[in-house]
Amino acid sequence: MSLKPASLIFTVILVISALAQAQTRAGAKGAIKIKPNTTDCLATFNNALPSFCVTQNGNIENFEFPAGKSQIFTEGYGICDETTTVTSYFDDGRTDSGNWLPAVVTAGGGNNRLPLTITRTTSDGIWTLTQTFTRNTADEYVKVQITLKNNTAVARELFMTRYVDIDADGIASDNFFQGDSNSAFGFLSLNENFPNHGLMLHTLASPHSFFGYNVGSGDVDPCNFTPNDTVLSTNGDEAVMYTWSPNGSFSIGAKKSIKVVLEYSAM
Repeated sequence: MSLKPASLIFTVILVISALAQAQTRAGAKGAIKIKPNTTDCLATFNNALPSFCVTQNGNIENFEFPAGKSQIFTEGYGICDETTTVTSYFDDGRTDSGNWLPAVVTAGGGNNRLPLTITRTTSDGIWTLTQTFTRNTADEYVKVQITLKNNTAVARELFMTRYVDIDADGIASDNFFQGDSNSAFGFLSLNENFPNHGLMLHTLASPHSFFGYNVGSGDVDPCNFTPNDTVLSTNGDEAVMYTWSPNGSFSIGAKKSIKVVLEYSAM
């Protein structure tokens, strides 16, 4: 009789061990869950130009073109949900809204291994943002395909943004900024050392494209930013904010998604 409890305990231990091993194997084959961190690079792509890295949350950092010339201080994504109450969701690589779940890597992630796909869902479960990063070395741009899905059973009112704090050639001051319907850009003033460089955001034309704005550095909140003059260029330590109007009506239907493409091109 005294052997039965011991035998039972041993059996339970074997079952738990087997289950743990199975879960480990399943996890190894599935998506990689990443703890929130807005500053560290998850993957670095430096075997060709433009070279860049992507953070664990899906922010482009260290965009370099030409060699040794950095063009981005920080950048990231935003959603302004205006369905019932106004709610901001954003992460720009230095600050975030604090209402996201940890990101999940579903493809890529090794050094110089593209495409890289990162998915992130808001902590309330309403939105899922999927980003796939690729690069064209011949035409000197990094491309991000962005899919935003409404996970709820009702249509939702919103717009989506991409914020990029451009420090052309690594210089924060004396940059010129301008935006239009399908692009926004920043480049270094001719007052600095020649030749001068910069960065252009170009969205492929779609029913969701809206406008690129010049904004202040740190003006990242998609529900609370101040667009500068969109006709004349502005000058200083600033940034650009590109906005999308889903379906041209600022609305995504229940369980529906939109897809847009943004290119980061060297100037």
